[in-house]
Amino acid sequence: ISAALAAVFRLVRQANYLMTHGLLHQDDAGAIEVALRSTDAVLGILPAAGGLEVFPAEVQDLVRQRDEARRNKDFTRADAIRRDLAARGYRVEDRSGGPRIMRRS
Repeated sequence: ISAALAAVFRLVRQANYLMTHGLLHQDDAGAIEVALRSTDAVLGILPAAGGLEVFPAEVQDLVRQRDEARRNKDFTRADAIRRDLAARGYRVEDRSGGPRIMRRS
């Protein structure tokens, strides 16, 4: 079972990476959710309601622009984009594997 959990974890990490970089199409996100729900029929670890969140393309694009600005050391632009995302109700967490988008609570 540990190999199955490791595979699920890898899938989720890859999906998160693709989502934060705006590279995950909504159809693909749906296919991933189906795969996770199928696996969960055996494991029983996922929440019962709701699905995987797919962020709007404009939000994904802003995150991509912000990440690029940070890589180019244009921190003024990166901070402005962060404020724009916050005004839209999102927050960005910078991680070693790339930015992570979350809805503000």
